[in-house]
Amino acid sequence: MADKRFIYGGQKYQGPKAEFLAQNAAVYIDSISGIAKLKKAVKDFKWDVAPLPVEASVQAAPQNSIIGGASNWVLKGHKKEDYAGVAAFLAFLATPEIQKFWHKETGYFPITMTAYNQLKSEGYFDKYPYQEVGFRQLTRARTTQNSRGLRLGYFIQIRNIINEELELVWNGTKSPKEGLDTAVRRSNVKLREFEKIYKK
Repeated sequence: MADKRFIYGGQKYQGPKAEFLAQNAAVYIDSISGIAKLKKAVKDFKWDVAPLPVEASVQAAPQNSIIGGASNWVLKGHKKEDYAGVAAFLAFLATPEIQKFWHKETGYFPITMTAYNQLKSEGYFDKYPYQEVGFRQLTRARTTQNSRGLRLGYFIQIRNIINEELELVWNGTKSPKEGLDTAVRRSNVKLREFEKIYKK
């Protein structure tokens, strides 16, 4: 915007993070796993962590947000004994001890409430309160069919389309409606392509 209420620092996190660290931006949205790096980088000012904002007109408690991050995939077509090993490995990853270790080392969420509750009872969030903000956002309402998770064919390609169209909005080339309408149209083409390839 011309009055600098909004500035576009680029896609991904590097540009927006640089603007925040330079104190050119008052609000910076990032993955909760980025807290540790931000704590090391910010030296000159105080900052805090908060859940994603909602419109002031929202009367009910905000719906839970969905978790992001990487995934583990198990592919078909291997020997039965291979899957026994895979199952044992996934069970190992899901143990509270490993989940707590993973969270402390990376900032990513543990995948079970058991691990979260153990961290809480051990006083971890008293020492690192920033880390609990994301948990509260994920669990602040009962999950629905639409907020349980995200399954979207060609997710990466569609995310890129949305970013491309929003860049045209941010630089004034398109109106918000034009950009979003085009993103929907282009994304639907990708969904139909995905459907043709993977539909059974």
